[in-house]
Amino acid sequence: MILTEDPRLRLLRAIEVALQTDASFEETAIALLDAALSFLGALDAAVSLPGKAALVLRSRQPATDPAHQQILLEALDQVVTSGRPVAGGGPQGSLWAVESSAVIAGTDWRLAFGVNRAPDTDPKLPFNEALESFGRAILSVYIREETTNRFLDGVRGLAASLTTGTDRGRIQQLLCDHAVTLLGAAASRFYELDATSEYLAISGQTGCESLPEPRRSIPIKEHDNPICRAFLERIPLHDTVTGFDLYPVTQGEQAHGILAVHGGPQTRALSRRAPLLAALGGAALNHSQVVETLEKHSERDPVTGLYNRESILKRLEIEIRRAERSGQPVSLANVRIEGLADARKRFGVQVADALLNRASTLLSRATRTVNVIGRDRNDRFLVLIFDASKTQSHRASESIQKNFAVQDPKLAELGAGLQLTFGIAAYPEDAFDAESLTSRAGEALDEAIRIGPGSVVLYGALSAADSGFDL
Repeated sequence: MILTEDPRLRLLRAIEVALQTDASFEETAIALLDAALSFLGALDAAVSLPGKAALVLRSRQPATDPAHQQILLEALDQVVTSGRPVAGGGPQGSLWAVESSAVIAGTDWRLAFGVNRAPDTDPKLPFNEALESFGRAILSVYIREETTNRFLDGVRGLAASLTTGTDRGRIQQLLCDHAVTLLGAAASRFYELDATSEYLAISGQTGCESLPEPRRSIPIKEHDNPICRAFLERIPLHDTVTGFDLYPVTQGEQAHGILAVHGGPQTRALSRRAPLLAALGGAALNHSQVVETLEKHSERDPVTGLYNRESILKRLEIEIRRAERSGQPVSLANVRIEGLADARKRFGVQVADALLNRASTLLSRATRTVNVIGRDRNDRFLVLIFDASKTQSHRASESIQKNFAVQDPKLAELGAGLQLTFGIAAYPEDAFDAESLTSRAGEALDEAIRIGPGSVVLYGALSAADSGFDL
């Protein structure tokens, strides 16, 4: 007795052999179409994508009637447009075409696959099943190549973004944003080792609004905590309690933190690509450390072009010594530009950076030229107000708010409402040196932030000014 092989097994083997390659989509599609020609006994086979001409057409040798091929291509266009299959059309009822589709991470993927069936096709073949199987196989190859290309384009864009700034918080938030947009994750968080090296604290997150509120900081000594273990041992781990996958962000021997990713629909692809994202973040954060060290020996903030914190504090020490000799007061305003954090959430880090640059320019223009302004950190700035008591500085802050508000109404086009919040302290009334004066102005700003955007607080006496200056 002669045993004949099940056609379905031959179908699976034909598809498997054609897919055993790392070639491009077009090369793999040719292999699959050739397998379809052979398995189905077809005269022609072709695949077409929405918005594109027929991408690949294969025929038996010698080539069949070009008119029949053209009818097949027109049928594929019809399938792509309508989403409905064509069965039994064409010359002698030989035309068959189907649509293959899939929705992955919100993207609708579709293509049409069809054949001109030969008159002598074996009637026992699972023809419809084979047609759909080949279509799905070709679609899977196309999705794989396109998602890989999109991912690589995104990586290149991320690399460019990471090299345009050195702010650690910005880099960490960029990693969280791209874990969602680039990897297709549902949510992400970044845990950074704090200044004391005793805690891992959340310093950035994206898409976590619907998740349970996490612990904001975790003692590094909690060795049984997956986040601490992943950080200390430099190994990827899965947190079974929270559902997050944990990827160490490192560069050489330096550990910078943990990128925690909550899986989305592309979980397998995510697990392969997340380490690359973490490695990019490690390199960027390492670079940030180097630049930060160099900046301590320079004068300017690289993002805004204003004096950096170290420079402004050195100038403050000089002015305090001058005030000691002259008997004139000197005030320090710690200023926060409200709305930048909201812009970062709404428009992304790159738009927020551009907005920070523009807003810092407006703040500088709104400040008297005899004053000195510098960037403190993030969205905070320091303004030295010479020969001015706190009362005089209060009036100066109101003038700055007014000038800042009317400088550039075009910012309103971004939908970003920016305001200035002030904390003011004066020497010698509130402090005896530069360090204590800076601390007092910071405390006053914290109180002003608690009161609300646009407030002005004088150290030692609350004075909530009417804001009313929305851009």
